[in-house]
Amino acid sequence: MSLVALDIGSSRTKAVLARWDGAIVAVHDAPTPVDAVPGVRHGFPAAAVRDAALALLAGIAPLAPADDPLDAIVLSSLGTAMAPLDASGEPVGLALSPADPRPMAGPGLVVRTGIDAATLIERTGSDPRLASTLLHWCWWRDTEPATFARVARFRSLRGVVTHALCGADAEDPSWASRTMGMDLATDAWSDAILGAAGIDPAILPAIEPSTATWPIDPVVARRLGLPAGVRVVNGGMDNGCAFLGASEPPERRLVNIAGTYEHMAGVGPLPVVRAAAAACDGLVHRYVLPGEYLGYSRVPLGLFLAAIGAAAGDGGLGALLAALPMTPR
Repeated sequence: MSLVALDIGSSRTKAVLARWDGAIVAVHDAPTPVDAVPGVRHGFPAAAVRDAALALLAGIAPLAPADDPLDAIVLSSLGTAMAPLDASGEPVGLALSPADPRPMAGPGLVVRTGIDAATLIERTGSDPRLASTLLHWCWWRDTEPATFARVARFRSLRGVVTHALCGADAEDPSWASRTMGMDLATDAWSDAILGAAGIDPAILPAIEPSTATWPIDPVVARRLGLPAGVRVVNGGMDNGCAFLGASEPPERRLVNIAGTYEHMAGVGPLPVVRAAAAACDGLVHRYVLPGEYLGYSRVPLGLFLAAIGAAAGDGGLGALLAALPMTPR
């Protein structure tokens, strides 16, 4: 049997058709639809993202070998972006990107929730100074109250596609932990944090394991040209799914995850990962496998490239390099 792994990234959406032994049969990709005006807004139109993802599935599924038919679709997506949906499941606004400047321009989470930074970090593993889904929810609540009043459900972009395929309404712990609304110690939405933020947990999906599966809707399967017996696998957050490639113990100590952002990451028990993250001002999220946690931080190369991009004057890279202490070889 074979499977399609679908990842919704911040710049591109990728579909990989592979055999269960890991052999790759085909790779398709397309730009992730985005609605962005520099310095004004940056988000994802969920319906367009859903349609683009389904088109990739419809295009790659027929390439499955006749002797190895497709039997599973596994999904992952970028963190933070969560689409506000009305009672009919239609988007009422953009799924805000971490690059959207509007939520970050207002009060921070400590002010918005009344919970101190140390407590937020302890409970969620995330830094309240950074972009987060919780901050986005507060922004909708405070800045767009009429839109927020229409929201019956928030779903990740992965969740939107999953729901379209099989009707499931779930996020996994790795993705939910990225929102700052989930308690790391319980794998459940935090009543204390959500209550302080004025967010009703009833508008959030259930938290199900990354390995949870559901049968594809037969009508959707026929429309997309997929086998009727295909199952949809919940999957997880992109960084956690990327780390699955590190299967040997030595590899699991430290892995470079490179995408739109670049991180050094490691997986382990919660106390160890907390200590490692604290030492490098990093983050802690649930891993896609039970009982383990993912800790990561931006790598020096990523910071160096960011500094190059921000270098002023015509000197650019040369001016930056000239300012760095260099040791002769």
